[in-house]
Amino acid sequence: MIGAVILVLRETLEATFLLSILFVMSRYLGQKNKVLTVAIIIGFMSSILVATAMPLISNLFDGVGQELLFFMVLISLAMCIQVTIYSSFEQILFHKVNKLLAKTIGSIIILAISLEGAEIFLYVKSTFYSKIMGSIIGLGIGLSLGIISFYLFLFLGRLGRWLSLLLLTLISAGMASQALSYLMQANYLRAGYPLWNSNDLIAETSLVGQLLYALLGYEASPTAQQVLVYISFLLAPIIYHHRLKKRARKD
Repeated sequence: MIGAVILVLRETLEATFLLSILFVMSRYLGQKNKVLTVAIIIGFMSSILVATAMPLISNLFDGVGQELLFFMVLISLAMCIQVTIYSSFEQILFHKVNKLLAKTIGSIIILAISLEGAEIFLYVKSTFYSKIMGSIIGLGIGLSLGIISFYLFLFLGRLGRWLSLLLLTLISAGMASQALSYLMQANYLRAGYPLWNSNDLIAETSLVGQLLYALLGYEASPTAQQVLVYISFLLAPIIYHHRLKKRARKD
């Protein structure tokens, strides 16, 4: 039962934490919640469809269809989050309303709920009563933490806005790194040797390790490719923001 709580908590927290940040950013940037609500509904419907079709998907591409699907969803999520960060910088510094921002945020919500929801549905479908109860507990904790983080970011005001952008950057970097791991599992990318192993410090299978994996894409033994992609997704928004600030000073 504990294992079910941790697994569902991890998947739920990935989605709810991301959603709470997006809702905060939408409020700060004056985006309408209607689009986000519709995106949540579509995301839930998509998660059921993906979970139902997963046996068929898994058999595609010589049995690595699931890995390739997760890679595409995660890399799409990472890129959409990066676009959201860039658009947010432009709106904050130049007060330009980006009409595509709401659609980009909506796309992130649909993709995130589709992925995490499908994994939860698949897990619950294959479990017994005790694990189902654990799943409900994990789901409840994850939703509660997501709601708490939403109001916390709002309470922090301007600091909450910049903290949200920082966390979005970390989340996108983690998703891009996770996406590579699925390519490696599918043997579409050579894994290589890990650069380090921090399992003695924070084990990936521990509760803290699972939560860090969910929130920041923590890997105890990442490969050089994963570290390079992670750093690239971290630095890109920083460089973009720096260039926008220089342009704002000139204007």
